Amino acid sequence: MKTLVFSINWPKLDDRLFTTLKKTCYFNFNEKVQVHIRPTNKRFFATVLFKSKQELLDISTSLITYDTNTKTREEAFKVLQKFYHNTIDENTEFYLLLLQKEDQ
Repeated sequence: MKTLVFSINWPKLDDRLFTTLKKTCYFNFNEKVQVHIRPTNKRFFATVLFKSKQELLDISTSLITYDTNTKTREEAFKVLQKFYHNTIDENTEFYLLLLQKEDQ
């Protein structure tokens, strides 16, 4: 089974539906694939409902700020830059995954 590891216990991981932005997808996370979610404080399973590769300029500010737990697009970019140790701009491509927690 494929695993998504999170180094931070993001608030979004408490939601039944949540997103994640990944610069690279090491696995082929296709829709309807069940994945093991591993934040630092708990573990659970989720199903990929949607996957799309998009430039950041095509992703809404509300989704980016939700995903990064920030209030502005600029703050979100700073979070992404910290994770990826390089310059992130509106043309940077990310994989957007929408996941749904499995009943526990």
